[in-house]
Amino acid sequence: MLGWFREDDAYALVMEFIPHAIDLLKFLDEQGPFPEDTCRDIFHQVAETILHCHKNGIVHRDIKPQNVLINPDTHEVKVIDFGCATSLKDVPELLLARTSIYYPPEWYTEESYYGGRLDVWCLGVLLYTLVEGQLPLQDEDEIVKCKVHHIRGKTFSKSYRNLVKLLLHKDQHKRPSVEDI
Repeated sequence: MLGWFREDDAYALVMEFIPHAIDLLKFLDEQGPFPEDTCRDIFHQVAETILHCHKNGIVHRDIKPQNVLINPDTHEVKVIDFGCATSLKDVPELLLARTSIYYPPEWYTEESYYGGRLDVWCLGVLLYTLVEGQLPLQDEDEIVKCKVHHIRGKTFSKSYRNLVKLLLHKDQHKRPSVEDI
């Protein structure tokens, strides 16, 4: 972030310009799922960004491929669109205004969530999508059941499969923190 300013009803963040950058969803559509080392590199960059946000008291709440820009030549990524971001709190949130396919199971079962654990869930969805080339869970029923099946990921390391299992844990209290990731 290069700077920010406040408007009447919002904040505007000034981010650095990334030449030739496209969103990660478009890049995935063009390139297909990535090899494990590329997924690890991209995921690490996004997780580091979210960790920085959390350490500064901000929860993104809308981590998804469309909100990650990637330079196709260098694979440098930047997280964008902080329109759903809010202060990181240690109490359940009761409002969730974002893309419903990325909602965590606790939203459907408890109608609340913890912001930091939501970001971890979204990181799990992002990692799965990078590897498998599709979303791990397709609708509310699948999200609530939280049964993740690996297609392409079976050829990936056990570490990858274990990490996805932790990030997409049905019980939000059993998900790791971004720092643990």
